[in-house]
Amino acid sequence: MQTVWLTVMAIVSALIHLRAEYLGPDWQIYVFKPLTMMFVLLIAVRAEKTTSPRYKRMIALGLSLSLIGDVLLMLPVDLFLPGLIVFLLAHVVYLTAFWIDSPHGRGPGWAPIPYVLYAVIVYSMLLPGLEEMTIPVLVYVIIINWMGWFALRRWLMLRRPAAVGALFFIFSDTVLALNRFLQPFEAATALVLVSYYVAQWLLARSVESGAGLRNEISQ
Repeated sequence: MQTVWLTVMAIVSALIHLRAEYLGPDWQIYVFKPLTMMFVLLIAVRAEKTTSPRYKRMIALGLSLSLIGDVLLMLPVDLFLPGLIVFLLAHVVYLTAFWIDSPHGRGPGWAPIPYVLYAVIVYSMLLPGLEEMTIPVLVYVIIINWMGWFALRRWLMLRRPAAVGALFFIFSDTVLALNRFLQPFEAATALVLVSYYVAQWLLARSVESGAGLRNEISQ
């Protein structure tokens, strides 16, 4: 039941944040952006029946790093590179969590192929506008798609759907990058935030043992 209430509070907070991004006031962004992630973090931290305590700790650490990254990116100064680095660390933590909570072995040989192709396509689109961010964004694209591959690998072996959260995360960051480095568009903020919060919620819910995809969506 506490998961339900925390989810409801996260949704309300996220909606207030989204509205403030378009209509203001700015103080609501500064309050409700981190508050939303705090509710999502609590979903993971307060989960009682977990897949494993170590996996739970790693996911909670990834969510905490994401919260720090959110704060850096929302401040009225350009801290995009520090924010990028913090989110990069979060993805390293997530992929480590997926690795340690999966059976040994690489999984199906085809699993990394869609992520490699996607990374090449997206980076090729972004490259002309990256300038001094060429290397940092390249590293980020590699790591986030590596994280997605590990999440898919875990799902194929164990049918634990953190892979869905990873896909939402990749989509969110892709839209953010396209909006920043290729062509800004008005709907980007909504697409980024909705997919980002869904991604983090799914990752938070993935710490519960036996949390299938149907349960993650319905609870």
